[in-house]
Amino acid sequence: MVDMSTESQNSGTSPLYGRVEIARLGVMSITKIAAAVYATIAVIPGVFVVLGILVNMSTSGGFLSGRGPGFALLFGLGMVIGLPIVYGAMGFIFGALSAWVYNFVASKIGGVVIETRQR
Repeated sequence: MVDMSTESQNSGTSPLYGRVEIARLGVMSITKIAAAVYATIAVIPGVFVVLGILVNMSTSGGFLSGRGPGFALLFGLGMVIGLPIVYGAMGFIFGALSAWVYNFVASKIGGVVIETRQR
């Protein structure tokens, strides 16, 4: 459903604006964006884990102090690298599932309608 205004139809080069229904989502498009967003968000807790490990290493009674600094740094590095990979994979899977569900539901009852306007 597209309801274009007369101005947009007459100008020829103006962007589309009016009411637009999103009838279908590109599954791979959604999965790529979701994976990138989830992986980016995962960097934040990874950094906090590394900071926590550094604080833990500086105290004598920390739970990682008995295993040596090498283990603690390896664990922290694993979190900074591992969390974004795991979160990215989860974003890819759940992005695909969300897009498929949206496409199925939109085919039955209609998609989301958005309204755009030119400023």
